[in-house]
Amino acid sequence: MLEDIDEELLLFISDYKINLLEPKSIMDFTKFRTQLKQLFEVLQNASDKNKLQAVL
Repeated sequence: MLEDIDEELLLFISDYKINLLEPKSIMDFTKFRTQLKQLFEVLQNASDKNKLQAVL
């Protein structure tokens, strides 16, 4: 992400690993055991009023 940055500044920037999830691509919500399951279901069905009602 930081391609054009001064080499001296790189010493002060942490290089953390970040796991990203794309809620719209998740089909099996049974793997989630926290409130993330509900959040991802809502995000995935936000454009369809009937499906969203079923989730809520």
